[in-house]
Amino acid sequence: MTGEIHALGRQAAASNTNIYVLHMDSSFIDAFSERRGPSPTLLRDSGSLAAGLEMVSGAAGGTLIRVQAGTGDSAFQRVLRENSAYYLLGVEPQPDDRDGEAHRIQVRVRARGATVRSRTIVIVPRAGG
Repeated sequence: MTGEIHALGRQAAASNTNIYVLHMDSSFIDAFSERRGPSPTLLRDSGSLAAGLEMVSGAAGGTLIRVQAGTGDSAFQRVLRENSAYYLLGVEPQPDDRDGEAHRIQVRVRARGATVRSRTIVIVPRAGG
């Protein structure tokens, strides 16, 4: 699945899309509402189920937000807050970069405590195409 997840991240980058994933995970509440009690691997199982979603959203410049109880209103508010303002970063490609392939990028800032969300790849169209 990892190859397919990375391909989805590349497609999001090519379409200039950020993906935020809300993982509505009721497994913790469900485990304590059952008579037999929680599984000893409950937290690990929940993390494993969300791992692919986290890879997709991270590759596409978004994030995974876990919602373990309630309606998810706070998660939706977080997505709106994070997208209410942004900086647009431009990249000047070198001639060799114009190959239509995915190129890894990393964005860092010096501001302490800042959260930076950016794509992990950029796709520069072929020259003349």
